[in-house]
Amino acid sequence: QPEFTAAATSAESKIIYVSGHISGVRVNVASNKTIAGIDSNSGITGNLSVIGVSNVIITNLNITNPAAIGTA
Repeated sequence: QPEFTAAATSAESKIIYVSGHISGVRVNVASNKTIAGIDSNSGITGNLSVIGVSNVIITNLNITNPAAIGTA
């Protein structure tokens, strides 16, 4: 999870591949990111905020937020 958070919040353009499942995520994704699951088992439990950013692509991920992390 620390590697994912560092990559997603970086100022650099990045393609981030997610393998397996990441839990407890609460990340403000920076602009110019592609976050892609590598297979149908790839997922994130938590919150990915994309407010006020541009050029963010999220694909092939199961995203759940059962504890309402980061809402309201």
